[in-house]
Amino acid sequence: MPTPDYQVLTDVTLLIDGRDLSPQISQFEAPVQVEAKETTNFASKRWKSFVGALKSSAWTLAGFYRAADAPILFDGLGSEMSVAIIDGNPGAAGDRAYFRRGLSGKFPFGGKIGELQEVSLEFSGGGRVYRGSLLDRSENPPVGDGAELTLGAVSSAHALVVSLHAEVETELELILQSNATLGGPGDWMDRETINLTARGAVWLNLSGPITDTRYRFRRVTVDGAVTYHAFVAIV
Repeated sequence: MPTPDYQVLTDVTLLIDGRDLSPQISQFEAPVQVEAKETTNFASKRWKSFVGALKSSAWTLAGFYRAADAPILFDGLGSEMSVAIIDGNPGAAGDRAYFRRGLSGKFPFGGKIGELQEVSLEFSGGGRVYRGSLLDRSENPPVGDGAELTLGAVSSAHALVVSLHAEVETELELILQSNATLGGPGDWMDRETINLTARGAVWLNLSGPITDTRYRFRRVTVDGAVTYHAFVAIV
């Protein structure tokens, strides 16, 4: 008999607005659901019928409270934050990832004496959830070319969505580039420039058509300690 394709959760990366919360998170739920609206009528032949309506997704993260992250989570209450989940830790180019914007709606604080203080976070709304890939992950990298990933062309009816999470001490400047084939430096086209001088998350939305099929970030400026994760999806 074939071996069942089970998956055991072990190595997962969870990011919120550029901060890696993996060392404190031990559980997450990231469902995506759609409302089913009943359309049963006199021609339904005694079977109820339904049609899919509005989609929604509320993500919850749970784990252990870490004081260093409290300002980020507390200050983000009631605002839209960028959240990303990678199927791997620390993650490598091509790893499956899910990313979104979500409204931060909870910051619990409390616990029992003598027990580890727990934390539970909730993110809802904020538009769609993207199922894509980790384009690049780098920690204190040199100036130069990042990892390359083949995704395919983007038709006129679709778009290329990029989400970047970064911890930046002084400055990080990146250029998103694309290429039709794996070629020399002159074959790469500059698409968008991102400049960060602090921790944060940046979103790009590039409308099609884009005939190129390969993508990467070129690191122009890396000043001070830097760690970043870049995610990409065609939607």
